[in-house]
Amino acid sequence: MSLKSDKRKTRRIECDIPVEVETVTGKLQDNVVIKNCSVNGLCFRGPATELSMKGQEIFLTFVVPGSEQVVKVLGWVVHQTQCEDTVDTGVTFMFLSQEYEMLLEQFAEFA
Repeated sequence: MSLKSDKRKTRRIECDIPVEVETVTGKLQDNVVIKNCSVNGLCFRGPATELSMKGQEIFLTFVVPGSEQVVKVLGWVVHQTQCEDTVDTGVTFMFLSQEYEMLLEQFAEFA
């Protein structure tokens, strides 16, 4: 895992973490992997579907490497980039509990 360098407020850590994506209406998106993450948001790669269109509110559920703790957070889709047969989807967290924020900060520190 490595640091993704850009102009964001917080560090994004490159990773490969399976994530469950669910709309607020309960529809699930399969075969999705987090590409990079931070305490402010993440980017995931998966098949193109209407479930993760720009502006869509989604729940993201994943386990942070090095812990057994499941993180479930609400976010909204801020951008999408087509990558051959998949789509990279950028998500900003709407609210991240202090507990999850500390967990992601620890992950970033040791990645």
